[in-house]
Amino acid sequence: MLNERQYENDGRVHKAPLITAFCCSNEGPQGSDLGAVHDRMHFKHVISPLKDGASVRALTELVATPREIPTVITIHEVREAHSHVDAVTISDDVHAGIVEIWQRLRAVNITVSDRKLTDCIRVIRAHAFYQGRTTAQVEDLVLLSHMLWEEHSNFATVRKIVNEIASPIENEALALLEDLEAISNEVKEIVALENRATIIRRGKQVLTKLQPINDANKDLRKRAVGTRSAQVQAVGRNIQMVTTHLLRDGFKYQGDTQKIDRATLDRLMTEAPSDE
Repeated sequence: MLNERQYENDGRVHKAPLITAFCCSNEGPQGSDLGAVHDRMHFKHVISPLKDGASVRALTELVATPREIPTVITIHEVREAHSHVDAVTISDDVHAGIVEIWQRLRAVNITVSDRKLTDCIRVIRAHAFYQGRTTAQVEDLVLLSHMLWEEHSNFATVRKIVNEIASPIENEALALLEDLEAISNEVKEIVALENRATIIRRGKQVLTKLQPINDANKDLRKRAVGTRSAQVQAVGRNIQMVTTHLLRDGFKYQGDTQKIDRATLDRLMTEAPSDE
């Protein structure tokens, strides 16, 4: 079905008008047969359970609010896009990049099947088309980080190797996201405290830690102009989420956290008793 777009029923072979397949499972493939199916999936993503109350609230609100799902793209537009994707040229640099990624993954005992390498070409072409280009560039290899892993424990390694070749800026953004995750966990501890002075003191420390991350993010965004780096965009969103969580739940600020001025911030951080 996935490859030949056909299936057998009662001894007869039928064609299937399959365009895209979305599959999900509670566990990874077990056995060679399922492994072959897994290898045919272009993109693989592991979804973790919700970890905080804000996410749970967003989920319940989404389910509780009926809404029509708009048509984002018509089937005619999909077929037209296919023809444009097929016409995208693959440069020598892209071929060299694929070989280098394959070699570096092989050096750390991560195997990429020949089938998967073939699939990569069409994905690279599609990414170039999505970016508005008729010739694929090395940066179009960035999606391979979601294609070339088989065991999820290898995902971070695959992503690091792919990004080093396709988009080093992605690895810089990922490093900032790791720092932000640690700060986010610290903020969760802070807002759960009862002593106002302790909240203010530790909150100041968090804001101090956020400043160099914010400066690094501004630099990344300047260098990422003209690209659609999901990781760079995520850094900005996470900075705002952490700041909002601290200001609203720690400092009890009810205004617009995106427009807060320095004077208001200074006032919030001095409204605590001097003694703990």
